[in-house]
Amino acid sequence: MYFSTSIILDNNSTMIKHYISALFLAFSSLIQANDEIKNKIDAILANDQKEAISVFIYDPISMDTIYSKDIYNNLIPASNVKLYTTAAALHLLPNQEYLLTKVYTNDVELEDSVINGNIYLKGFGDALLTTENLDSLVDQLLLMGINKITGDIIADDSYFDNTYTRDDWITDERANVKLPPISGLSLNRNSVIINFNSNLPNGRTPTFTIEPNGNFYNVINYSKVSSARVYPRISYRTELNNINIKIEGSVRKRKSTYGYIVHPDSPSELIANVFKTRLQNKGIEVLGSAVSGATPLSVIELATSRNSFAILVDRVNKRSDNYLAENLFKIIGAEFSNKQGNSFYATQAILSFLDENDIYNEGTVLVDGSGISRFNKTSTASIVSLLEFMYLDINNFDFYFNSLAISGRDGTLENRMYESNAYLNFRGKTGSLNGVSSLSGYLTTKSNRDLIISIIINFKSKGGNYYKSLQDRIISYLAESL
Repeated sequence: MYFSTSIILDNNSTMIKHYISALFLAFSSLIQANDEIKNKIDAILANDQKEAISVFIYDPISMDTIYSKDIYNNLIPASNVKLYTTAAALHLLPNQEYLLTKVYTNDVELEDSVINGNIYLKGFGDALLTTENLDSLVDQLLLMGINKITGDIIADDSYFDNTYTRDDWITDERANVKLPPISGLSLNRNSVIINFNSNLPNGRTPTFTIEPNGNFYNVINYSKVSSARVYPRISYRTELNNINIKIEGSVRKRKSTYGYIVHPDSPSELIANVFKTRLQNKGIEVLGSAVSGATPLSVIELATSRNSFAILVDRVNKRSDNYLAENLFKIIGAEFSNKQGNSFYATQAILSFLDENDIYNEGTVLVDGSGISRFNKTSTASIVSLLEFMYLDINNFDFYFNSLAISGRDGTLENRMYESNAYLNFRGKTGSLNGVSSLSGYLTTKSNRDLIISIIINFKSKGGNYYKSLQDRIISYLAESL
C-alpha cells in the first residue's frame, strides 16, 4: 500500500493530524482485513495441523503478504516443478518457436534424383513428432525429385544422452509413474501399439496389427484367447538391428479390437526402420539398412519437420504432461550446455536461472522436469518468488499465464472451483503424488486484485481429494473476499 508524502506541513497543523489519522485508519483497516483472512484460512486448515502444510498468498502489486504459513519449509511439490521447467525454458530458449527434426545427407552432388550416400534423420528433442511428420519429410524429398537412396537410413538421437529412463538418471529412484523413453529423436511418444483381434473361440491364437506398421518386426506370438479378465505379457527387445517382440500369456476375448502399448528399448532403431518404410511406401528406393548413429559434421540439410514449441509448453502446464516435461527438461540442458541434453545440465540450467534472477530458492532441489520424483523439494516461498518474477516479466508473462490451467474450464483444473467465485478467475498448476497435493498460480479477485498463491501439502492421512477441497476453499474465499 502506497501513500503520498509530497505535502510538507507544519507540525502544529490540523492537516497533518488528519493525514496521520488517515494513515492510521488505512493501516488499521489493512491489519483488520489480514487478521480476518488469517482467521478464516486458519479455520479451514484447523483439522489438519499434524500434516506438513505450507501456504503463501501474496499481492505482487502492493507487495503485501496476505497470508503465510511455513513458507520456507521445503516439501515435495509434485508437478509444481513444471512451473520451474517452463519458466526456465521461456528464458533460456527466447527464440524457440518450433521443435525441429531434420534430414541430412552426406551426398554433395544433388543434381540428379539419387542420393549416393546416407540419409541422416536427426532429432532435436521434438517429443510431438508423429508418423505424419515423417510423411511430411518424405514428401519434401519427393519434391526435390529424389527417387533412390544408395546408402543407409541413420537415425540420430544424440541431441540427448542415451539414459532414456528417469530411474536410471536419478539415484535410488523408484518412480510410481513410468514414462516412455526420453530421447533426442522420438516418434509417437516412443510408443508401439499392439492391436489385438480376439473375437475368437477360447484357446485360439489372436491376430494383431502393430503401429507404426512395417515388416521389420520379428514377432513370436504364443498368446491364446481367454474369456477371463487376463492380460498378455509383451516383451520388446532390439538386438543386432533386429526388433524382436514376444507375446505370451492370454488375451481377453472382446468383440472389438483393442491395443496394448510397449516402449522401444532403442528408439532410434525403431524410428530408422519406420522412416525407411515410409520412404519405400512412397516410391523411394532404399538400398541400405535402417540403423542408429551420429550425423557427421559435413552434411547437407534436405528437409525439416516443425512442431509448435508453444503447444508443448501448453501441454506441460495445462495438462501436466510428464513425458513432454521431461523432454523439455533435457532440451533446456542441451541448449544451456551447448552439449548433449542430460539431467545434470538441465538441473544446473534451471538453478542458474533462479540465481541469476534473484528468485528465492534456498533448499530447492530439482532432479527432474516433471515433478514425478519424491526427491524434488521446494518451498511456497520459492514458488511465489518464481511466479512474481514471471508476473513482472513483460516479454514472457502472457505466454506463461495462458499455458496454465483455468479453474472450472480446462486442463487439470477443469473440474475444480466451477461452482465458486474463483470460476475462470484462477490460473494454476496442480500437483499430485501419493501423500502430496500442491496448487500454485494467479488469482484475480472480485475487486480485480491480482494475487499469487502457492499451497503445498504433504500428508499421511485422508486423501488427495480432501486436500484439493481445502485448496479450493481457500482460493474461492479469497476470490470473493478481496
